[in-house]
Amino acid sequence: YGHYTRQLLKELGFNLNLAPVLDLADFNSNRFIALRSFGNDPQKTSHNGYAYSQGLISQKIIPTAKHFPGLGSAVLDPHSTVVSNAATMDEFEEHDLVPFREFSKLGANAAVMMSHMVYKGLDSSGSPASFSKFLMDDVLRKRIGFQGVIVTDDLHMKASSSSVSPSEAALKSLVAGSDLVMLSWSFTEQRKTFERVKSAILKKELSLVYVNTNFPLILTLKKFVYTDPSQN
Repeated sequence: YGHYTRQLLKELGFNLNLAPVLDLADFNSNRFIALRSFGNDPQKTSHNGYAYSQGLISQKIIPTAKHFPGLGSAVLDPHSTVVSNAATMDEFEEHDLVPFREFSKLGANAAVMMSHMVYKGLDSSGSPASFSKFLMDDVLRKRIGFQGVIVTDDLHMKASSSSVSPSEAALKSLVAGSDLVMLSWSFTEQRKTFERVKSAILKKELSLVYVNTNFPLILTLKKFVYTDPSQN
């Protein structure tokens, strides 16, 4: 499936796919993510998600696993409201984190998208995962071992924009540890965000050392996508 998907994307000129969905949810449940999931079995989802991603990578399409650390429990849609999960780290280790741990074995030529859900049992700050340094750095980077690029879900979504403007949300997420921020439809907000992040670097609200340290992760993806294998 990943092989055929990459053929279509390649022909259309895309080099990154916001898939696979690694959230665990029963197909027949009322969960928001149910029909987009590989199912509720951590091992099967790990196997299918990894295989799908290999199919994409085989022809230089970057896979993006989502929505870390897991959105499968959500009944309500974070596009339109704030959602939360009170599960403990032990519960996540046994269930939701399993597919992401397997996906991380793909190495640096991959991306992970952060959820906008609030994980009260993991981060007591009450911040959505896309603003949580603990979830991005301590859990995804150190505990899981992910080496690729961290991207936010759309910062226009209600779960993000209900508490802070998209431009401030972007800065907040970058400070917390993301590498790419997504604003999918407003050119005005995209421009505001560009200027806000630039200003934050000049004012040292966002560390230039951090930017220079993380930027090579993005360059690694670009090099992978644009290098002609016949010249290696």
